[in-house]
Amino acid sequence: MLKKLSVAIILATFLSGCTTFSGSSHQYPKEGSVLDATTTYIALEQGGSELNPLLSWGSPVEAALASIGLKYGVKYLVVEYTDPPEGVAKEDYAMAIDAAVESAGVAAAGWNAAVAIGSAHPMIGLTAAVVSGMGYWYYRDHHYREMKANTQ
Repeated sequence: MLKKLSVAIILATFLSGCTTFSGSSHQYPKEGSVLDATTTYIALEQGGSELNPLLSWGSPVEAALASIGLKYGVKYLVVEYTDPPEGVAKEDYAMAIDAAVESAGVAAAGWNAAVAIGSAHPMIGLTAAVVSGMGYWYYRDHHYREMKANTQ
């Protein structure tokens, strides 16, 4: 079953990257999406319950793959159908939306990992989620600022 999940996640990642956000480089599912999908699958296979009502309808594999699609859909809709704040470039806006959604995915993966290893107290899962999500946000922000500085 794990082999099928691995193949399905890889295929979903490649297929969901076939469309673009108006030429933005922030179009592909990244670490947060993949980590969340993987840890969702593991936690559900171990008897956990999916808390997101949009994903609680299917098998562990379906929930894991749907989580990637849900995050990608949110990124696409926000970047394509909303305007950036005054004075913010579209590419910077797309990066911020991508980083926010992927950071939420990393936070969800932190929670899922705590559940999968048998965390006895919800505060452990919550702490894991907050620390991992914030850590990933800071990593992405630093990486993007460094990349912009090197291209100017």
